[in-house]
Amino acid sequence: MVPELVEGHKAKPSPGAALFAQRRGGAKRTAFSSPLTSSGTALIKYLNQHLKMKGYMYILRCSNGDYYTGSTNDLQKRMEEHNNGIACNFTWKHLPVKLIYTEEFPTIEEAFHREKQIQKWSRKKKEALINGDIELLKSLSRNHTDVKKDSIQKLLPGL
Repeated sequence: MVPELVEGHKAKPSPGAALFAQRRGGAKRTAFSSPLTSSGTALIKYLNQHLKMKGYMYILRCSNGDYYTGSTNDLQKRMEEHNNGIACNFTWKHLPVKLIYTEEFPTIEEAFHREKQIQKWSRKKKEALINGDIELLKSLSRNHTDVKKDSIQKLLPGL
């Protein structure tokens, strides 16, 4: 149940929202969170600055063969949540899940940014990362226009 909808529950401005407002010179909008819902970039930045939490980016293989990319500051707890079906809707629908790749970062914010980067990647590129195939990863990371130029030069060597 959403805490804001519980009778008698009053949402409190999150520390991250206050920090965000200070940096922007006083924001007109105020982000709210409750003890039960604590997500968002501002909160992550606040936690990093004050708690210096280590972060992890991870990739799971779901029962249907799909990959799920996420980030956390407690990998063991998050894996338990995924396998108990309480972490997210996607993995809950595709249990069991298996942890197949992790990267450790000094802060959860850095792990979160890496998660967002990898979520945009193709399946082939993720598999190259998982398998440690650096050469394939580099070739899949090349700009598509460079790849087209190389292909044309192979076909027409005089250009």
